[in-house]
Amino acid sequence: MSKKAKDPLDTAYGQLKTMLGDWWKDERRRCCAYCGVPMKLRCPKGQPIPQNKRTKDHVIPKKHNGRGLTVPACFSCNQAKGAASLQEFLLSDYYANQKKHKPHWQVKDLWMVASLAALGKARAS
Repeated sequence: MSKKAKDPLDTAYGQLKTMLGDWWKDERRRCCAYCGVPMKLRCPKGQPIPQNKRTKDHVIPKKHNGRGLTVPACFSCNQAKGAASLQEFLLSDYYANQKKHKPHWQVKDLWMVASLAALGKARAS
């Protein structure tokens, strides 16, 4: 009897997930993944949405069949990213010109999140 070989996608996905941890359960959930601004959870009804309102940004946009994997993003960065991929957004003028607040996410971590989302999408197909 031979053991069933482990799927390399599952192995890579598990390793990345372990390295990144659960950002929705630690302090990273309180600041924008892109610019680091501290975010407001709620805004007053009937008022315009503040630029630092907390939203969830789909790493792979819904328009490109993205599912589930989200990062915390302020309303302003989420609007600027729109339907762009994370890779396109990280290379955009908007991202390059953002004043980065502490503690913003490191670019290497954002690239790992993009990899995690791509592996998750590949595993689902």
